Amino acid sequence: MYNHFAQKDDVLAALLEERTEELLAQLRARTDDPKAFQPHLQARVARMLAYVVQHRAFFAIANEHGLFAGRRHPGRE
Repeated sequence: MYNHFAQKDDVLAALLEERTEELLAQLRARTDDPKAFQPHLQARVARMLAYVVQHRAFFAIANEHGLFAGRRHPGRE
């Protein structure tokens, strides 16, 4: 792994970027989403939460490192 990344924070930063892009994709509207506002919103949020559950271990680690509290960003000073 260290052939591709200098340190573990770089690995975490790359994973965070990838997971964030994938999470945002789950929030994007789809052509098969309901047209009414509330069911449309529910469908998008349900996809996002299912994604978080699917990647629960990663999100737990990211949370432990304070990545969602704005305390630090891996790979950046």
